[in-house]
Amino acid sequence: MDVSYFFMNEEDPVCRGSLNLRFVAITVDKSQSTQFTIDDSAFSLQLKTSTSEERDLWINAFNESKEALTKSTPREEVGNSMNGVQQLSFLDQPDPQSALKEALSTVRSFQTKLDWEIQAMKTSLAASNSPNNQMSEFVKQAATYQLLVLQINAVLEDCCDMVQSDEVDEQDSKDKKSHKKKKKDKHRKSEHKSKRGDSQMTLSIPSSTDNGTISPASASSPLATPTTSDQKKSRKSKSSESHDEDNDEDEEKQRILKEEQERERNRQEEEEKKRQQRQQQEEKEEEIRKQAEKDQIKGLDQTPIEETFNTIDKKAFANRRTRLPFDKSKKGVSLMAFLKDSVGKDISKITLPSVLCEPLTFLQKCAENFEYSELLDQAVASADPLTRLMYVGVFAVAAYGNTLHRYQKPFNPMLGETYEYIHPEKGFRMICEQVSHHPPVSAAYAESPDWVFWTEIFVKNKFWGQSLEVFPTGQLNLMFNKTGDFYTWDKVTTCVHNVLIGQMWLEHYGTCTVKNHKTGDVCTIEMLKKGWWSEGEFQVKGTVADAKGSAVYNIDGKWSDSIYVDDLRNKKKKIEIYRRNPVPPWSKDQYDFPTFAIQLNELPDYLLPYLPRTDTRYRPDQRCLENGEVEKSGEEKSRIEEKQRRARKLLEDSGQEYKPRWFKRNASDTCWIYAGGYWDMRQTKNWENVPDIY
Repeated sequence: MDVSYFFMNEEDPVCRGSLNLRFVAITVDKSQSTQFTIDDSAFSLQLKTSTSEERDLWINAFNESKEALTKSTPREEVGNSMNGVQQLSFLDQPDPQSALKEALSTVRSFQTKLDWEIQAMKTSLAASNSPNNQMSEFVKQAATYQLLVLQINAVLEDCCDMVQSDEVDEQDSKDKKSHKKKKKDKHRKSEHKSKRGDSQMTLSIPSSTDNGTISPASASSPLATPTTSDQKKSRKSKSSESHDEDNDEDEEKQRILKEEQERERNRQEEEEKKRQQRQQQEEKEEEIRKQAEKDQIKGLDQTPIEETFNTIDKKAFANRRTRLPFDKSKKGVSLMAFLKDSVGKDISKITLPSVLCEPLTFLQKCAENFEYSELLDQAVASADPLTRLMYVGVFAVAAYGNTLHRYQKPFNPMLGETYEYIHPEKGFRMICEQVSHHPPVSAAYAESPDWVFWTEIFVKNKFWGQSLEVFPTGQLNLMFNKTGDFYTWDKVTTCVHNVLIGQMWLEHYGTCTVKNHKTGDVCTIEMLKKGWWSEGEFQVKGTVADAKGSAVYNIDGKWSDSIYVDDLRNKKKKIEIYRRNPVPPWSKDQYDFPTFAIQLNELPDYLLPYLPRTDTRYRPDQRCLENGEVEKSGEEKSRIEEKQRRARKLLEDSGQEYKPRWFKRNASDTCWIYAGGYWDMRQTKNWENVPDIY
């Protein structure tokens, strides 16, 4: 037996729920003389009467009905639930399809209710220690009812399918939307009235047994006495709601179908968009590759690399210096005096004293990229393009290994300054030139019998008071002669911390992405920022993936120590690919230079006939600093900077534009490339046409 409760509106009462009277608990709030609560463990229904006497009448009626239910047999209870099916009038619907749908919805609702009732009866019989024959009879009868309901449900479903396949819905989408809008308006209106408290609650207890009826004595109670009319209205309301629910279900199915069709269209459009993007990217990659073949200027110099190597005294080269002539100056200089007005600015335009610099220029820093050039030799020797990419990726990161503990700024190159570097043991030669002063841009070109490298570097920086961030811009390009592999990547951000106060320390962070434009393979290496308690300090993590995005190698380690590679295809143990070269014991007193950097500014006698007077090794201020002549270095720095300003003013006054000697803009005007001729001129030792910048 259920206790149903309704909201009364202008049209029909709306059933808002029901409670099973057999399992409810009735509680009384002693502080409220006219209120009591019915609780069936799922939710509570709080009721209020006009007087305390009316409340007692209702409570007594509930208790008597509950006691009568306890005495009724399980078979009677299940039968009572089944009687509800016989009272339905769903065949009064105007069309068969609506009738079948309403009948199907009603049977499903009854099936759920019947299952719940049967379970409740079983629990009640078990608790009351009923005889086994009574339990057996009940289970048998319950199974019969359940089977009957399942059969009815199956027949109705088949009928609905057949009717739906034969009939065409003539109601257009506008009528459906109008119906849905009216229903929503009606629902909002009902809810609005409910919130205002204008509607009254009516309790009715539908039952087919006499001893289950509740009949309070007072007719003046605001809670009307349950009647058969209420039961019919309740069933009508439920039938109407079921009909609306079926209509809503059809509309929901159509809405879902439209959404799926829309998602499919969006998916196809997205795939087409991605296909076009891939095609555009491939065309762009092809243009970059073709441009790279033009930019590398291979063979512009008639002088072979081997002939250039022959100009190097092999014995003298093998005995290069291992330390600078003098240690770093201990003279204290207040950095605050130079940087106090530069917070948030680019300090590359600030003239710093020589003592705050290291005895190298940015051109020589370009040459430091090739301290670990043997990684390129290993890449060239590999037949696997993904392995070649892995070596190039590690080479790009290994270039930072020589920067550990080096906080002092290199000298800014003078406009037109050059630097050549020849390493017969590593098998490459390199030429660099300062091609622009504002902004300061350095261009470099290196080649070996197996590869060609070119780049331009423009360093931006920001001083934040306690830290200095350096942002190198300019793409690095590498091409292998034999395979035609063309790689590009960019430098990451460098930051020097505790510039003014505390112990300075340096880190590099950002993503270094090396791409092979010929195959589409990508190597992505993340250089991590230092976290709390030195977590992630100097650490690198990366992957090498093919053009489809499948990872082939994992890269892990520290640029300050060593880097390991894990081959995911062969599941081999990690292999050490890079280890930082050891530094000499006196490195700390000599600008923390590794041996490779110590040798960059060396000027042996055998080079004197071959070097142009624009070469960095002839720069007087840098040479004085290296020799420990700090004050003279500052004087020379001021002198050559003033000379450069005068030369630039004369050029501007004459209406001429400065043109670099060994580099030019490429055809698309996107970067500086080698123009050729330097190594041929070097071979003749004729440098009459180069400017005197020092």
